[in-house]
Amino acid sequence: MIVNASIDPKKATFRHYAVTYAMSLITIAAFGLLSLDSYAQYHMQWNSATATVTDVQVDSAHNRGDVLVSLEYTYAVNGVSYDSQSTKVVHIPSTLENRNLLAAQYASGTKINIFYEVKTPDKTMVTEPDKSPINFIGELIATIAMSCLLIFAIYTNIVIVLQKKKLGGKT
Repeated sequence: MIVNASIDPKKATFRHYAVTYAMSLITIAAFGLLSLDSYAQYHMQWNSATATVTDVQVDSAHNRGDVLVSLEYTYAVNGVSYDSQSTKVVHIPSTLENRNLLAAQYASGTKINIFYEVKTPDKTMVTEPDKSPINFIGELIATIAMSCLLIFAIYTNIVIVLQKKKLGGKT
C-alpha cells in the first residue's frame, strides 16, 4: 500500500466527516422539501368548474396497460376564460375499442368537470384532487426515518474511527 506522506490524516478525516455531513444535510433537506411540497398540495383549496373539451388524445400507457386521456379544454372562473390541458389515467384495458370509446366520450365540445386551484385558477386537473393526508404523512415519516438512518450512519462511522484510534490503527 502506497501512502502519501504529504496528506495529514487529521485533515483527511475532517474532510471525510465534512463530506459525510454535507451529503447528509443535503439528503435531509431534499426529503424535507418533498414533504413541504406534499403539505402544500394537501392544503391547496380546489374548486370545480365546467369546462369544454377542445382537443383529445387517447393513448396506451405502454408499461401498465391502462389508457391515457390527454385533454385540452377551456373554462371560466369569475368571468375570466382560461385554456388548459391535463392528462387522466383510465384504468381499463388499452384495447382499440376502449380507446375509441374514450375518444368519443371526450370529443371536442363535450362538457367535463375540472378542478382548479382557488389562488391560481390556471392550475387545473381533470381528476378530483387527493385531499387525503396519507401522502403528506408518508413523506414526513420517510423524511424522519431517513434522517435517523443518516444520523446512525454518521454516529457509527465516528465510533469506528475512534475505536481504530484507540487500538492504534489507521483511520
